Amino acid sequence: MLYVLGGLSLLFLVVAFIVTESNAPYLLSGYNTLSEADKKKFYLAGYIPFFRKFHIFLGLSFFLIGLLVHTFISENAGGVFVGVYPILAYLYFIWSSQKFSGNVFAKQTKVGLVIGVAALAFVIGIFGLAFKENQLLINPQSIELTGVYGELIPISDIESIALVAQLPAITIRKNGFAASSVRKGYFGTRAGKKVKLLMHTKNPPFIQITKKNGEQIFFAAKDKPSDEIFRELKTRSPQLP
Repeated sequence: MLYVLGGLSLLFLVVAFIVTESNAPYLLSGYNTLSEADKKKFYLAGYIPFFRKFHIFLGLSFFLIGLLVHTFISENAGGVFVGVYPILAYLYFIWSSQKFSGNVFAKQTKVGLVIGVAALAFVIGIFGLAFKENQLLINPQSIELTGVYGELIPISDIESIALVAQLPAITIRKNGFAASSVRKGYFGTRAGKKVKLLMHTKNPPFIQITKKNGEQIFFAAKDKPSDEIFRELKTRSPQLP
């Protein structure tokens, strides 16, 4: 998380100094397509300092606030901050920069705001689904993993269930979500295998479900210890291997 905060903060700070009045016709999106009359309406001399101050503030505040959220609230809250804060900041930037445009970008501004709000809603929705904890439910003839990337597994399809002290070495996220202690979806291991993770904590032990087709699923809830869930599995479904 700290690498993400530092890297994005540095990127924002670099962007602050890239655009100047001399290169704006080449770097500012849409400006180079304006007619000469519209370029005269656009207050470029005022826009460039505003652009620079905004990105300097964004870079510094992103790192400092993100660090505080990560340290004093939680890693997961830090992940939400990384996804949401820049979108909110750029919505403010798009709205506030209208005063420099002389109405030449009125349509583009509206489109940008709509896209920004839609992106914000999408990101918040994704985080909401991802951070909702999966549950492991024990049925007479099956095990159900609820939530995103969940599935219903017939007991007859299970090769083994075990408590393990560590996960396989994960090298890549193939299809899923990963933010701090939450990891859901399909991930690649150093051994070249694909495993499914439904994890809400980094603290072992973890429940490893191996299916007869070779697929492996690793599960860990935050609100209920894995060893307690494992005991319930063995008690309520003694036929489990």
